[in-house]
Amino acid sequence: MDKDRTVRLLAVGDISLQTRGDRDPFACIKQKLEEADILFGNLETVLSHGGEESEKTVLLRNPPERIKYLSGVGFNVVNIANNHILDFGPGGFNDTLDVLSRADIRFTGGGNRSFPEGYAALEIKGQKFVFLGYCMSGRKLAGEGIFTNRLDEEKVVADIGRLRGECDHLIVSLHWGIENVFHPSPSQARKARRFIDEGADVIIGHHPHVPQAVERYNKGVIVYSLGNFQFDRTVSRTDTDKSFIFEAFFGKKGEAVEHEIHPVQVDDSCSVHPCDARGSKEVRDLIDELSRSVVSGEMTKGEWYEDIAETYLLSGFRGFPYRIRKYGFRHLLQFFGWLAQPLCIKCYLGLIRKKLRKIGQRSS
Repeated sequence: MDKDRTVRLLAVGDISLQTRGDRDPFACIKQKLEEADILFGNLETVLSHGGEESEKTVLLRNPPERIKYLSGVGFNVVNIANNHILDFGPGGFNDTLDVLSRADIRFTGGGNRSFPEGYAALEIKGQKFVFLGYCMSGRKLAGEGIFTNRLDEEKVVADIGRLRGECDHLIVSLHWGIENVFHPSPSQARKARRFIDEGADVIIGHHPHVPQAVERYNKGVIVYSLGNFQFDRTVSRTDTDKSFIFEAFFGKKGEAVEHEIHPVQVDDSCSVHPCDARGSKEVRDLIDELSRSVVSGEMTKGEWYEDIAETYLLSGFRGFPYRIRKYGFRHLLQFFGWLAQPLCIKCYLGLIRKKLRKIGQRSS
């Protein structure tokens, strides 16, 4: 690659901007982040003093003034298609877009009447980049004129096809998967590879709060989950404080994307640090192991349900009692509806298969 024209993208996972003691969350990682030509992250918080509180277990909001921490290290694109951007309703959502716009930080994955595009475009070193963003729980509030892009496979393919000719490089951000699960589903792998085949250069995943595989596929790269970057792990209930920064190098249009990973961890104040040598090895070894599993395709759909079942079901059994106590009868009905969802049923069956297999192993 021509180094003078190479564009460096640094992408990070979930960002809450909440720290204990109101500390600068990026002070200890600032030098690395400032190396980027493009700095991208998943902004999983509302930036507003107002808005109407949603009926949820976890609500994330920060004063608009904390945008200074994003601007201070050079964030120029963030994903807003996630399950927290509407925590404080249309008011909080609109405030957040205004705050980002005033700070000259582009956003992808949603919009409103003032920002109807739903994707971000920028030009760096003469190269044009487009960022698309989608969330499993995308929403459209027509009366309010706001939306977040829903992760519909055919819509993503159509958007890639519509915008691919208008840019040199196209990045797709996906808020997907199951929280606190280290393995993407076989279905996620199939979709991500299809998006690369259709013209995306890089797939950037987030939402599980833990790191997942990184896969080289054709000339592109798939990052299934970046994990927590700057997030309180006691809130996300994850058992790891480590994740990584993904670095991609873009040359001429059509060239293969080169990449590296840089392990990081979150301390007890929710500030980000580079990992020490031992922590870095731990992260790299984990990513290598997870990536081999995805590339080989060794995990079947049934095995994946067995893998996620306990974690996924426990998350619901922990969250719904709080919501029922706080918000009342409607959430009890939602709990019964959740229990009957296809994903839950497949998890029940996965637990049964796992139990029967253990019984068979003890008997043999």
